[in-house]
Amino acid sequence: TRDRIQSLRGRLGAVTDGQLEELAARDEIALGDSRVLVQVHVYCEDCGRQFDVEELLERGGCDCEEDSIT
Repeated sequence: TRDRIQSLRGRLGAVTDGQLEELAARDEIALGDSRVLVQVHVYCEDCGRQFDVEELLERGGCDCEEDSIT
């Protein structure tokens, strides 16, 4: 799962970068040296907390259900 998410994030970054470069080459946008950053966040609607997907996987999920039990 982690590898697949990383792969998709890398692909999205590469496609976005390529498209922006094409637009800049056609003078459709102004863009200097740039870097595309892709972040994936997961929002828990039960507790309202937000996590980076890597953090969520490392934590083993959101612990909001445990918080409501105690």
